[in-house]
Amino acid sequence: MPILLHLYKQRQTHTIPPLSFSHALHSLRHTNPHCSLTYLYDTLSTRFGCLRAGVGSPVLGTHLTRQVFGISTNEYVYERVQWRQSMQIYLLHIYFGSLENLTWNQKKAVLGSFFFYPKHFNITSLHLKMVLSGVKAVFFDLDNTLIDTAGASKKAIQEVINVLRYKHHYSKEDAIATCDHFQTKLLQESCDPASQMSIDELRVLHWEEAIQETRNTEPNRSLATECYSLWKSTRLDHMTLGEATRDLLTNLRKATRLLLLTNGERQVQREKIEACACQPYFDAIVVGGEHEEEKPALSIFQHCCSILGVRPEDCIMVGDNLDTDILGGLNAGLKATVWINKNMSMVKSPSPVPHYTIPSVLDLPAVLTSIDHKDSECRHSLND
Repeated sequence: MPILLHLYKQRQTHTIPPLSFSHALHSLRHTNPHCSLTYLYDTLSTRFGCLRAGVGSPVLGTHLTRQVFGISTNEYVYERVQWRQSMQIYLLHIYFGSLENLTWNQKKAVLGSFFFYPKHFNITSLHLKMVLSGVKAVFFDLDNTLIDTAGASKKAIQEVINVLRYKHHYSKEDAIATCDHFQTKLLQESCDPASQMSIDELRVLHWEEAIQETRNTEPNRSLATECYSLWKSTRLDHMTLGEATRDLLTNLRKATRLLLLTNGERQVQREKIEACACQPYFDAIVVGGEHEEEKPALSIFQHCCSILGVRPEDCIMVGDNLDTDILGGLNAGLKATVWINKNMSMVKSPSPVPHYTIPSVLDLPAVLTSIDHKDSECRHSLND
C-alpha cells in the first residue's frame, strides 16, 4: 500500500497527531529562532521518528510542499523510506537556505529523488548546482550510451534477413551469411576523406560484395541498394532517446553544461543525432569525423573544453567504450570517467580502469553526487 494512503487512513482514524512535519518545523523555528540545524534535526527526528531511525511516515504540510514543489500534499506517493528521509532533510535545508551543508550521502538521496521522480517536482537549477558544485561539464558518448545502437542494428539486420528470405528466396543460411559479411565489412570500414565515394555509396558496395561472396553471383547493385536502404532506415527508426534518458539530461542541464562527443563519420553520426532528436539537450555537439582526430586523442577533448570554456579537471566523461571514452578521458585529465558496462559481471578487471562503472546511463545521478567526495584516484563500481 502506498505510504500516503496508509497515512490518510491513519489520520481519519486519529491514530496520528494532527501536527504536520512542516508545522513542527515552523513552530520550532518560531519558538527558538536561533536554534541550530542539528537541534531541529534531532527534535524532529524524535517527534516524527523517521529522520534518523528510518521508521514512521510524517505528513508534509500542504503549504510548504506547495510552496517548495508546486504541488499539494495528496499528490505525494512515498514508496521508499529513503525517499521520505531525503525529502524531510531537503525541506529542512530549503527552509534555512543551507542545502550546501548537506553531507554527500544526504545529497545523494536528494539528487536521486530528483531523477527518479522528475515529473513530480519543480526543481530549480540552483538546487542542483549546489549539489553538483564541482562538476562544470559532462561529456556524453552517443552510441550504446544514450541510444541503443547495437539493438537498433540487430533489428535492422533481421529486417534484411526477412527480405532476403521471403522476397528474394534466399535460404536462411545464405541470408544470415550475407548479413554477417556485411557486418564484418562495416566493422573494418575505413573512410578516406580524399575519396570521391560517399558513405552511402561505400555501404551499398559493402552489401554488393557481401551478396557476391555468399552466392558467387554477378554484382547485383539493385539488391544491394535495397538491402542498404532497408538496413539504414530501420536502424535509424530504432535509434531513440528514451523518456527516462531525456528526463536525466533535462535535469542535469539545470545544474551543469552538457556536451555530446561521438566518434564516427560525419554524415552517419549527424543522421543518428537527428533521428534521436537529442540536439536540444546539449550545449554543444562534437562529431569526431568532423575533426582531424577522434577519441581518445587529447586534441578533441581539449577542443570540447575550449567550446564550453571549462577546464579538463572540472569535466567528466560518460561512455561505453574503454578504448575511446575512458582512455581519452583519463589521458585528458578529466575529473572523472564513467564507464557504461551493461554486462557488469562479465568484466572483472577492465583496462584502462575507469573511475566509476555503472550498468546504465540512468544510474549516473548516484555517481555524480559522490564525485566531489571521493579521491579522484579511486575507482568505483555502483555495486561496491
